[in-house]
Amino acid sequence: MVAIITMVDIINPIAGMIMVVGCVTLLVIIKEPVYGVIVLILMIPFVGLPNLNIQLGGIPGFKPQNIISILVLILFVTSRKPEPIGKLEKSFCIIIFAILVLSNLRTLTFLHNFNAFAIENLDTIRYLLSYLLKPALFFLMFVLIIYYIRSEKNILTVFYGIFASVTALSIFIIINYVFFVQNKTDFEMVRNQIGKSLNMHGNDIADFYIITIPVTIAFLLNKKSFLIKCSLVLSLATVAILYSRTAYLVIALCTIIFFIISGRKNRLPPLLFFGTCAGVFLIPRSMINRIMMGLSGGMSNMNDITAGRTKDIWQPLIDEYISKPLVMLFGSGRYSIVQTDAFISGKILKVGHPHNMYIEMVLDAGLIGLVIYILFYTKLLKKLAGVANELYENRLHKDIIYAIIVASIGYFISGLSGRSLFPAATNAYIQVLLALGFTISYLYPQNNDQSINEK
Repeated sequence: MVAIITMVDIINPIAGMIMVVGCVTLLVIIKEPVYGVIVLILMIPFVGLPNLNIQLGGIPGFKPQNIISILVLILFVTSRKPEPIGKLEKSFCIIIFAILVLSNLRTLTFLHNFNAFAIENLDTIRYLLSYLLKPALFFLMFVLIIYYIRSEKNILTVFYGIFASVTALSIFIIINYVFFVQNKTDFEMVRNQIGKSLNMHGNDIADFYIITIPVTIAFLLNKKSFLIKCSLVLSLATVAILYSRTAYLVIALCTIIFFIISGRKNRLPPLLFFGTCAGVFLIPRSMINRIMMGLSGGMSNMNDITAGRTKDIWQPLIDEYISKPLVMLFGSGRYSIVQTDAFISGKILKVGHPHNMYIEMVLDAGLIGLVIYILFYTKLLKKLAGVANELYENRLHKDIIYAIIVASIGYFISGLSGRSLFPAATNAYIQVLLALGFTISYLYPQNNDQSINEK
């Protein structure tokens, strides 16, 4: 189904959309909610495609992606009873949603600035539907999984849905590279062209692989599945094409960390040897030069190391917010970079986000919002680590949770050069994986809150 939808989507977007809607309708009829989540996961990398953003009938918010997400929500609510979850997870759901809503509502005070930058003419309703509802629907997957997916069979089904999704993305990118990219050795142009085909920046596309490769490795060590093997091979090939130095470095680091914390240090020497050999052949020479750019001068060449972000984006924004303590504490609302003095006066590049998810969070939700996010994610990962340490009999579950922790850490490291802490397509896999980590932990009641045990 994934392969057919991907192929049809390239040839005929309307036919691809009809197939997806047909699949969801069938799921509503047969009452199989877990496959509804699979459909949402399959859509994650392709949300930028025009056929998922067509406004049907000219009705605001009446877009295929929104319709399918709401249909899946209805499917769960009408066919399953929510299960109890821990206090930490419940608080996470509430607080993350609250920060998202409050930040977007504050954007309405400078909507004219946002429209001027985005070259749009959005009124209040259209802005909220596009920039509040859509991220909320990405976070919906975390809520659905953690409340409704409890059997081991369904948990594994969702994981295989992730592998199918990233495999479909890899096929899409490789097809574009082989058949539609003219100069296949100019990887900067290749990345830009592939980004345009998915309506995403190349670095954002690489996020999908930063997040999923550790989990793919964890499964491959425990299950000899053809899909998982294909997913890993195609993922590595696609990462090479995407020309993202952050992805190269973070994926390598996360792989090493996973093998260490999962107790497989003895496998690192051969892994490092073959990984280095593969890197020599897969990573373009121009990217190796780019990775080394500025490193010879140490921290004094930070602007070169960060590809100009330090002087052209970060420093002016930091200087401005330090001079406004209250604004730095509470933030100014989503996409508030467009109303900063640094942006308006031309001290920074004309960008819609600061290319650093921690600075973005300070700008949009303040230091308070950033601290809340960091505390919640730290506690969530700490709780998962505690569960993994207690799992002695099921090695697959133990490795999965370790991989989820490593994938999260990898995403947070990559956030130093971009990404976002707010719910978005590029971090939706993180939300899905965290939810799956907790659903695995719920299979072992002794490792969870007594409130879950005592229904």
